[in-house]
Amino acid sequence: ILSVSRLVPRKGIDAMLEALRLILAEVPQCAYVIAGTGGQERELRAMVKRLGLGPNVVFVGQVSHQVKTALYQMCDVFVLPTRDLPDGNFEGFGIVFLEAAACAKPVVAGRSGGVPDAVIDGETGILVPPHSPREVASAVVRLLRDASLARRLGQQGRARAATMTWTATAQVVRETLGRLVTPNLPG
Repeated sequence: ILSVSRLVPRKGIDAMLEALRLILAEVPQCAYVIAGTGGQERELRAMVKRLGLGPNVVFVGQVSHQVKTALYQMCDVFVLPTRDLPDGNFEGFGIVFLEAAACAKPVVAGRSGGVPDAVIDGETGILVPPHSPREVASAVVRLLRDASLARRLGQQGRARAATMTWTATAQVVRETLGRLVTPNLPG
């Protein structure tokens, strides 16, 4: 299981750690790799210790693009249960979801902010209530146990990610503007 993120409350890594206790009860051999750094790192490390998750959690810190790609390729499931915060802070889109999809990995994501624009529920991943470790765990276990579903979501995610390039986006903008702006005709 992989998360790539800044370690801040909005990203929901703490919810994933709570979920990991439930996941390990069903899939005891899994490991959770966390790539990234941030202000919540000390708190998350303490949480790992408090919950007794040490043998199953690896913090790898800030990683290069090459290492990040290798981590995506090695994982079975990408998880980031992002959530809206009371102060109005939320995930705008979440490029990491497309990065995981580009590596044909199924995604479990928090249904919050702009994430549903990046992850299509049931098609490229599974959206879950971000404040429910039980639902996060259920989705992860489902993907770890159902290789066919995980493969289908990953392949559909890869196909979608391939369409989300700057060239494709520019083409959509050109077509939209072409429909909205009529040429300035004489007379």
